[in-house]
Amino acid sequence: MSDALKKLALVLFALLPVGGLWWEQARRRPVVAGLALVLYEVALFAVAFGKDVWQELRKDAVRAAADRVRGAARGFAPGFRRRYKKQVVEEHGVFNVRGLGLINTYTLSLEQVFVELRIDPSNPQRFNLDPVAQKELAGNRPIWNFLREGESGARRAMALAIIGPPGCGKTTLLQHVAVTLAANRHRRRRVRAATPVLLFLRDHVKAVTQERPPALGGLAQDYFGDANLFATLRPPPGWFEKELARGRCMVLLDGLDEVADSGARRAVSAWVDNQIKNYPQCRFVLTARPQGYSDAPLSRAHVLEVQPFSAAQVRRFVRNWYLANEVVASGGREDAAVRRRAAKEAADLLRRLRAMPSLAALTVNPLLLTMIAMVHRYHGALPGSRVQLYAEICEVLLGRWRQARGVEDRHKLSAAQRLVVLRPLAARMMSERLRDIKVGEALRTLTPPLARVGVGDDAAESFLLELQESSGLLIEREAGVWSFVHLTFQEYLTAAHWLEEKDAAARDWRKLVGDSWWHETLRLYAAQGDATPLVKACLEVNTVPALALAADFLEEAREVLPEVRSAAARHLADGLEAASPEFRRFAAQAQLSRRLRSLRRLDDERD
Repeated sequence: MSDALKKLALVLFALLPVGGLWWEQARRRPVVAGLALVLYEVALFAVAFGKDVWQELRKDAVRAAADRVRGAARGFAPGFRRRYKKQVVEEHGVFNVRGLGLINTYTLSLEQVFVELRIDPSNPQRFNLDPVAQKELAGNRPIWNFLREGESGARRAMALAIIGPPGCGKTTLLQHVAVTLAANRHRRRRVRAATPVLLFLRDHVKAVTQERPPALGGLAQDYFGDANLFATLRPPPGWFEKELARGRCMVLLDGLDEVADSGARRAVSAWVDNQIKNYPQCRFVLTARPQGYSDAPLSRAHVLEVQPFSAAQVRRFVRNWYLANEVVASGGREDAAVRRRAAKEAADLLRRLRAMPSLAALTVNPLLLTMIAMVHRYHGALPGSRVQLYAEICEVLLGRWRQARGVEDRHKLSAAQRLVVLRPLAARMMSERLRDIKVGEALRTLTPPLARVGVGDDAAESFLLELQESSGLLIEREAGVWSFVHLTFQEYLTAAHWLEEKDAAARDWRKLVGDSWWHETLRLYAAQGDATPLVKACLEVNTVPALALAADFLEEAREVLPEVRSAAARHLADGLEAASPEFRRFAAQAQLSRRLRSLRRLDDERD
């Protein structure tokens, strides 16, 4: 007898007693017996169907459980992983106020103040991207939504290029991502566990642009293994390479645009592309200003743009910032009285901003909003424009802050005298495309203006050290290497230097308007002086980036000759009928932008 027949015989033998009982009940209670038979058939069907469903779901359930166990294992950070993650939280968990903290004096937690930025896919026609990289990532959403894309399926290479104007919060965004992952708070954001590797690209240009550049694993190993920078980390040999190869890292690369030389920037971009290819299971996020990225785009990346703060985000930031300051000022206590004082100060600033539309327009930029809040908290007054805000910050940092606290400088220089000294240094660093300068080169530039304000050669180096201690505007990033705390201040001081020198006729404006490195400096210069030669140069160059600058000059410049202003406006209007689709699109955007700037924001819904 076959196995199948044996099994059937056993089943029938087992069912005979049951069948007999059912037949007996059917004779006595036919309705009950019928219902029992129906329920029995339903139960048999449910068991069989459930078995089939479980067979389909079992693999997914096992995979999900394995992912959860794997994520929990990665979140557990013994030994070096724990030390490394602790270092990331300590280094980047503080709200970075770019040297402006001396005005406020308090150190604030990043998570206390941070307001989630909104990210939106960029117009792909603005960048040279591989069509394979194009993907529908629609919507104005937080960064975490984009980092979750593809998490449910097989892992694959993914790179995000996040672009935005100066001070829009790109660096702070990367620090927020790094701290969230390092603190094992990834589940709140519904992303898988990862070890963050945050690198500032301008620190690694020399290594990346050499003939045989290191792989990312070796670069991270050397950087985090530097005992001068990270005395207690001591990464095990090859640790970063292993983590990257296994897809356990999220790579965060800040400031492609701060690689000043265009050739070096393209080399760095090519190197990043290679790392994306070499570590396909890791996520990569890179930040840059728009023009700096368009000169050297990644070949396979989703391009996302940081959106300006909405009115609701401005209110949230101001309230968060004042509450965080009041809590620290009260010794860490957060009670009703502390919250009431913070709310009162925040409401006062928001009221003042509503009464000053020209200044309220700046609050869409997180850095400028931070500066505005600091100036308001410091002495309760607000400047009227962006360049006035930079001037106010420089004056406070270089002089008024110390005077208010009764601190005397060794050299007894006023804020105006310090600016005389710093402006030539900023201009030289911009002209040589430097973000960092060696102390010897800095002193050679500073010595002549120091002599003009009465400081001798022997005191030049002490001036640098005192300036760092007293203002934080210029800092020693590492032994013997100095830089301005934010590129924006370097650009502002360069524009101020040009105005002081009064040599506009000697400048090659056509060359400058065609180079993205100079665009922000040119805007700041135009806002303080006669932008006529700059607008003329833009019209002569006649490229979309140059005309975009011209449109900005028409809106921001202190003055432009009427005939040149009219010619530029006509040229922009004629672009609506240009043969080039790119020019037509730009002209329409410029016209719409001018229209929007004439509106006053009432709230999130109305202008």
